[in-house]
Amino acid sequence: MKIILSRKGFDSANGGYPSPILPDGSLLSVPIPSRGDGLTYSDLYFGEISYSELLSDLYPSILYQGVRIEDFDGMECHLDPDLVKSTLTRDTQWRAAFGQVGGSQTHLENYGVGIGDLFLFFGWFRETNWENDRLVFKRDSPHLHVIYGYLEVSEIHRGTFPRWLDYHPHLTNKKRLQSSTNTIYVGARRSSLGGFPGYGVFRFNKGVVLTKDGYSRSRWNLPEFFRNLSISHHSPKSWKADYFQSVPIGQEFVVEESDLVMQWAKALIMSHRI
Repeated sequence: MKIILSRKGFDSANGGYPSPILPDGSLLSVPIPSRGDGLTYSDLYFGEISYSELLSDLYPSILYQGVRIEDFDGMECHLDPDLVKSTLTRDTQWRAAFGQVGGSQTHLENYGVGIGDLFLFFGWFRETNWENDRLVFKRDSPHLHVIYGYLEVSEIHRGTFPRWLDYHPHLTNKKRLQSSTNTIYVGARRSSLGGFPGYGVFRFNKGVVLTKDGYSRSRWNLPEFFRNLSISHHSPKSWKADYFQSVPIGQEFVVEESDLVMQWAKALIMSHRI
């Protein structure tokens, strides 16, 4: 089993803010804005609250192609990976799915990523709390890279896709749909690692934080056994005396296969999934 650390959600160029760690510990990865994808922030729900409502509390505007957008209601977004069933009204055949295209998909192929491999999705997060019935970022809370979800691959689709995936942004967006590299990975109903679902999300605690305590978010506190393994887009120089320096650009970081990494990922899922 290969483990892929996959960077997703709001970043400095797309959105321009961290995603929220909600007061109850939920990790709400905010999809990046993306015109032509069909779904809007108003279509997506966390419990009884739409994403557009949450975003209006937290962000005065969001960044899209270098322009600040203040009206979230009609703004389309890229729901990918799609890991939580309750986010939308679903087809009965729905399972979690993740799409990739272009150079990032070629990168996954070059590293032999396929059925049975495990994506661990991480992003830029910050803690929030409620003030005067409004969700705000907690004062002085650190900016963190956090692993927020996972997907173990059971199916890979390219060229032809199941009808229940018609809503997915890699099928609704014409540019992606026309690409020869357009690929969708579907999550397993049950994980091969144990008796739990093959996809899901995590609750916030220090066990899912990549960032080393007291350091900037791109400086990670990986277990020591990672030091002897290759991680795509990185080199031995990424290892510093007391942290791992993750690269600022890149989406898919494929970790060399290792029983220790697989056991680490299994423990992460078993301990922290919701």
